[in-house]
Amino acid sequence: MNTTLTSTVRLALRRVRLRKVRRTVRRRLFEHTVARGLQLVDAPVERLGYAEGRWRVPPDTIDAGWVCYCVGTGKNISFDLALIERYGCEVHAFEPAPEAASYVAEAAHGVARYRFHPVALAPVDGPLRMHRAEDPSHISLSAANVQLTRETVTVPGRSLTSLMDELGHSHVDLLKADLEGLEYDVLSPGLLERVGVRVLCFDVHPTVSGVRALGFLDELRSAGFVPVSSDGMKLTLLRADDVRRVRRG
Repeated sequence: MNTTLTSTVRLALRRVRLRKVRRTVRRRLFEHTVARGLQLVDAPVERLGYAEGRWRVPPDTIDAGWVCYCVGTGKNISFDLALIERYGCEVHAFEPAPEAASYVAEAAHGVARYRFHPVALAPVDGPLRMHRAEDPSHISLSAANVQLTRETVTVPGRSLTSLMDELGHSHVDLLKADLEGLEYDVLSPGLLERVGVRVLCFDVHPTVSGVRALGFLDELRSAGFVPVSSDGMKLTLLRADDVRRVRRG
């Protein structure tokens, strides 16, 4: 390898390392700001699922009549399946990554109340360009390009109301959404209130500042969604009337 090529490779590697350092610093600052500013209301919750698929929900609120939308399956649907096993809910899962379909077909084989839809939740219907993860072994896609990668794939995007119309649902009781940075555009507080969401589980990503993320949570609180649990950046919010009910119980 000649000297010019060696210098070029070294410069490229240095730039890659610098991008990773900047991304790490930004993520840690974001998480520190959100953790310090997050105001949780004490309410009983239990953990469903395992590893990266775990989420916390109120144990005495969910029942078999609930319609649950779980957005972003990745390769772990332990939470989705636990909702069915523990409560008997109807669960609809949404994941646009092409690699997810075969995993879900095997993991949910024979589960009658589970349906998988290979689409992305988006602000509007239409094609959605999403960025692949930096680690090729990860199947997660991000329309907000959380990991600042270049490789993209175009997938079908559907709005929440469009999906509800197609599936014949007048309301969604529980919405779990891992949107990889698109949460600030998709989870409109007014919309969530109108479609009847009672339990909202989602994680926040550093595609905005920590202050902006806290502002977004304030908007949700103003619409009646109260944060009751955090597991890292995974948050669980309940409707205020449900919070009062479970705290009395």
